[in-house]
Amino acid sequence: MSAAAHTPSQPDPAPWDPVARDPRWWESDTGIVDLSHRDLQEADFAGHSLQRARMTGSNLQRARLARADLAEADLFGADLGRADLQNANLTRAILRGTSLAGANLNNAILVEADFRGGVMMRPGPHRDAGQARMGIDVSDLSNCLLDYANAARAQFSGVDLSGASLVGADLSGANFFGSNLRDADLSYANLSGANLSDARLIGTRLVGANLSRAQIVNATVEKAVAAGADFSGAVLRGVAPDGFESRIRLVAPADFAPELAAAIAGHRAWMQSDGAAGRPLALAGLALPWHDFSGLDLDGADFTGCDLRGSRFDRASLLLAGFSRATLTGAGFAGARIAGCRFAGAGLRWADFTGAVPGRLRIYSGNGSFSGRHQPTDFTGAVLDAAIFADFDLDSCLR
Repeated sequence: MSAAAHTPSQPDPAPWDPVARDPRWWESDTGIVDLSHRDLQEADFAGHSLQRARMTGSNLQRARLARADLAEADLFGADLGRADLQNANLTRAILRGTSLAGANLNNAILVEADFRGGVMMRPGPHRDAGQARMGIDVSDLSNCLLDYANAARAQFSGVDLSGASLVGADLSGANFFGSNLRDADLSYANLSGANLSDARLIGTRLVGANLSRAQIVNATVEKAVAAGADFSGAVLRGVAPDGFESRIRLVAPADFAPELAAAIAGHRAWMQSDGAAGRPLALAGLALPWHDFSGLDLDGADFTGCDLRGSRFDRASLLLAGFSRATLTGAGFAGARIAGCRFAGAGLRWADFTGAVPGRLRIYSGNGSFSGRHQPTDFTGAVLDAAIFADFDLDSCLR
């Protein structure tokens, strides 16, 4: 055997840190980092202080920027597609002409950030006009996540936000003039004083949203669901009178995706045969918003980490079901049997537990004997802001 075979393996290299490892990128006179026009795909800037940094025209696709301080940073024309910007501080950041398609900005601070489209010519020699161009005419925030972000007074004028999720976001005083909000979810968002004039609100969800004093002039409004929304003092001119729907549209069991319907049927067979047939429902991590599971027998089902915002489980049987770390904003559990359910770390803002039946259940071992342990309905670490617990025995949830 060669000597090389006995050489101990080298430790994995430390995560690449361009800010710390290349001081040439820092401007010594100002202390501002300049990362403009660089390929920084998947770079790790998580937690870094990058205030007023210059990152214009850079490729930051799938970059890790969670918790980074990017206040007043210049990201003009940058590509941040699918980047992780959770809890990042982008106060008054310049994000004009950027692509943030599929990016995660949940809980980010975006106060007075500027997302409007923009194009400029790059300095220096270029082979053709395409290389010289930086930015895009319509900033792309399609399918991005902005849940519970603070984007007060931010500039979204003309931006593509189709399919984006802005649930519970603070968008007070924000400017959405001419923006595309087709199929976006702004449920429970604060849009007080926002400008939505000339915006496209087609299939947009505004359930429980605060639209007081909002400007909604000449907007294209079709099948926008605004059940429970507050329009007090709002200005609605040139808007189709039937454009806003007061009824929440849910995906009925008959319309479930074939894979979901088959999985529920398999769970039913597993329950009815005491485990001899079928298999338990395991949907961990799936996106199933606005689905109607009311009245179904889903004991022991696993919904860990699922996106179930707005879904209904009214009168369902959910004994020992797992909802840990699930997104359940505005979900309904009225009259449901939830003894032994695990909601640890779940987001339950505006969820409705009216008349739900919690409690402790015995845990049995594989041979059917009592293990001596009990599983209570567990809300440890759950976010319960504005959740409804009418006619609900919270004491039974204590361990």
